[in-house]
Amino acid sequence: MQPSLSVKAGERDNRASLWQSVVAGGSDDVEFSEALNRTVSVLTRHRKYFDDFTASGGEIHITLNHFVEISTATDFKDGEEDKTKLKLFELDLYPEFMESLAAMGIALKLCVWA
Repeated sequence: MQPSLSVKAGERDNRASLWQSVVAGGSDDVEFSEALNRTVSVLTRHRKYFDDFTASGGEIHITLNHFVEISTATDFKDGEEDKTKLKLFELDLYPEFMESLAAMGIALKLCVWA
């Protein structure tokens, strides 16, 4: 895996090293679910590296980003529908995914953007 951004501690005024990469992507429920499965696959394949990294004091965070078109919420059928019935985002986190993260001490962050 090649990072899209990599900064070592002390560079660019960072106190910690940063390694960032997009592991998978998608734009609908099926693609998002497939992206989670791909993430588990990557974690499993590189398990020793992640274990060594956290054992040396490193922290690993996985960020799930989802983008919501703001007009979906504001212009849905001319605004006549009850907004409480408009689902903008749903995420199923399956036990296999959560177990993989927990076993490696990996934090999960979910960001929903508009």
